[in-house]
Amino acid sequence: MTATEPKVGFIAKLKQNTLYWFLLQAIVMYVGYQAFDKFYLEKDRTINAALTKNIAEVSAAGLRTLGYDSYAAQKFFFGQANDLIYINATPSVYIEDGCNGLILMAFFVIFIIAYPGPILKKLWYIPFGIAVVYTINVIRCMVLAVNVMSMSKEAFDFNHKYLYSTLLYICIFGLWMLWANKLSGNNFSQLGVGNNNDTK
Repeated sequence: MTATEPKVGFIAKLKQNTLYWFLLQAIVMYVGYQAFDKFYLEKDRTINAALTKNIAEVSAAGLRTLGYDSYAAQKFFFGQANDLIYINATPSVYIEDGCNGLILMAFFVIFIIAYPGPILKKLWYIPFGIAVVYTINVIRCMVLAVNVMSMSKEAFDFNHKYLYSTLLYICIFGLWMLWANKLSGNNFSQLGVGNNNDTK
């Protein structure tokens, strides 16, 4: 007779493969965030409103340092406050909640938390990454505000919807790859059974 091997549970099996465990955690956190966004953030705009207003004010301050006569102000449209950036007392762009970068920060945090790596490094890299995403988004809003003054509507729409958004996503992807391949101690292409470095 041979001793029977102890049964390994489903979660335990997933943990043995760091790629599967990473994907499961990322999916669960993503679904959780989407539920939080739909049932809380969209109804209680406290967080979004504060961040959106801050992005507008910091963008306007950045434009002033570059010599533009700029300020931020709120205007109400259809019962909701919209944060506008003015240049030369003329409305330039308004920032919606979807443009304040909160969801991009959430995606960045989810990836770093789910991806295996030293916890102490995560504690400083997550705030660092959030600061980078925030700064890039402020620069994006500043450039768009200036674009309104010098570009056609078609050119502005292209930059807003595609060019600057793509550049922002590339920067976030770069932050992910920096963590995955340099700082975490795990190479993304080599994830598999065993290499979980999440406890150091």
